[in-house]
Amino acid sequence: DYAAALEQFDNALDLSKDWAAVYVERGRTYEALTKNDRARDDYAKAAQLEPTVAAHYLPIGVLLEKRERFEDALQEYNRSG
Repeated sequence: DYAAALEQFDNALDLSKDWAAVYVERGRTYEALTKNDRARDDYAKAAQLEPTVAAHYLPIGVLLEKRERFEDALQEYNRSG
């Protein structure tokens, strides 16, 4: 149940706004709900919190590619290694 998952992720973030893994998982949930702007925001927050974790940039690239923003997607893919 996506609504319950979102509530749990929000509760976790109420405890700590610096938990990158929670932003990634909440982003995946938003993406599953096709709320891609919110998903991208969460993936970007995870990347901001942990800029050296290359895996945080890959889902941003995927979302940009879906929007046919290929140049931007390529930049994110390059960051992801």
